[in-house]
Amino acid sequence: MVGVYYFSSFGGSWTKLFETQEESRIEGFEIPYYISRLPLTLADGTETMGYGVVEPELVRQMAAKAGISFPP
Repeated sequence: MVGVYYFSSFGGSWTKLFETQEESRIEGFEIPYYISRLPLTLADGTETMGYGVVEPELVRQMAAKAGISFPP
């Protein structure tokens, strides 16, 4: 499964702000080569790889593509 998920972390809790698995929308979220992949364990126990973006300008760009204001 390929998708784009946008989460916000505040005070130790995570909130999902955006999610899409539509190929036409995913194409707009190209991740730069210098962003590291991170191992993730999903709620059902499966493991996958994802990207964690913390660079403020890149987060702003990704949020704009998702139609969300930054900071959330």
